[in-house]
Formats: sequence, C-alpha cells, structure tokens
Amino acid sequence: MQQNDPRLEVIILSFKDPRVLNAIESVKQFDDLGIVSLLIIDGGSDGELVSRIEAAVGEQGRVISERDNGIFDGLNKGLNLVTAEFIGWLGSDDFYAPDFKVSQLLPHLEKNDIVVGNLAHFSGGKISRISYSWPAGKGLVKWGFNNPHFSTFGKAALLKAHSFKEDSPVSDIEYFLRVFEQAVSVKAIPRIFVYAEEGGFSNSSPMKIIKLNLILAHIYSRFLPKGLFIICLKVIYKLVTKFTCIRGCVPV
Repeated sequence: MQQNDPRLEVIILSFKDPRVLNAIESVKQFDDLGIVSLLIIDGGSDGELVSRIEAAVGEQGRVISERDNGIFDGLNKGLNLVTAEFIGWLGSDDFYAPDFKVSQLLPHLEKNDIVVGNLAHFSGGKISRISYSWPAGKGLVKWGFNNPHFSTFGKAALLKAHSFKEDSPVSDIEYFLRVFEQAVSVKAIPRIFVYAEEGGFSNSSPMKIIKLNLILAHIYSRFLPKGLFIICLKVIYKLVTKFTCIRGCVPV
C-alpha cells in the first residue's frame, strides 16, 4: 500500500506481453519513498494475463484493459488519466535499473520541467547500445539527437499539455519535439535509468526505416531547415553509440 500520496505516476503500456510483470516489479523496487503510482494501459490482453497484472499492481495503482488503436492511443489514455505531479513511462519490455531509486530522481524533478537519464538497449542479455541523456540536456533534441523516451520524466502540467498523433508512425518523436521546445529547464543525468529490449516496429525492415526517416525529415524541417541533414546527424549518432558501446551484461 502507498504510504504517502503519489507524486509520480508511471504509465506502462501492455498488450499480450507477460514481460510487463517484470516492468511492474521494477517500478516497485524503484519506489523507495512510497510515492509512485502505477498506471497500466493494456490493449486488451487475455483475462488470465490481466488478472496477473492486477495482482502485481495491487493497491499501488490502476489497470485499464480495453481495446485501443495502438501505442499512441494508449499513451494518450495514460496522459488523460494521470493525476500526479510528475509522469514517467515504460514499455512492457522495459525495466528500471536496480540501483535507480525515486529518492535520487525526485530532487531533480522538483527543480526542472524534464529530467532525462541514459537508456541501455539490450539483446540476448547483453547491452547492445546506449541512448544517452546529455544531448537532451544540451538542447539538441531538435537536431535529431532524440531523448531516450522511456527514461524521460517530467512535470505532468507540461507533458499533459500535448498529445500523441495516433495516425503518425513517428508521433513519439514529434511529441517530444513539442515538449522540449516548451520546457524551460531540462536536467540530463549521466547514468542508466532504464533497460529496454531491442526490437520493434520502427526497425523491422530497411524499407520501413527509410520511410520513417523521410517522414522525420519533414517533421524536423518544421523546426529547423535542412531536415534531411538533421536525419543524417541522427543516424550517424545512433551508429556511433552502437559501435562504441561497452557491451556489459544486463543486471537481473
């Protein structure tokens, strides 16, 4: 049971993925102050998994299980339901680093609109790439150096002022471009907040990667000229972080 009123709500998206139970457990381990509430947005999983999710959440949050129109619809549902002062989020295949605690995060959240940490991508139990927080702290998000989305926390007033476009495959990037443009203060912390398993729809085929980056070029051109140049910077940065990453083991 929550000992104090929740100040931070963590939105977790889920759909037929039992790994969400690990994500939920990581939030509980993260909450060393008793101020974090869970908000599970499930896209309509089978009854048995939903029951397991509800049991795992217990009295520390809410579970909304119903059909939706995909990840961005789920994120919008979560944003609309949040009542806490601060917001965080995870995918069902993500989890917080075991040594990352809300007591370490809260002082930074109280002083800044957005707080960003590093995100470690992994495959086969090994770290494959690091998405670093420092570009967000330097104001480089609009130059294609995207913030690691699931290791980004922020004030609810700012994050709820925007929504995800459900008809765009790159809505998450466009959303954070708008959010960071309005943020007055951003704190980047050079430590791993979140571990995220590699894979996903945006990297599923070469043609899809090309298509999505052409859409991104158009989106970036609204913020700065030469959108294709920004995409090149984005791709180069991702390659550099992948091939210079120290591939340690993922903590269990």
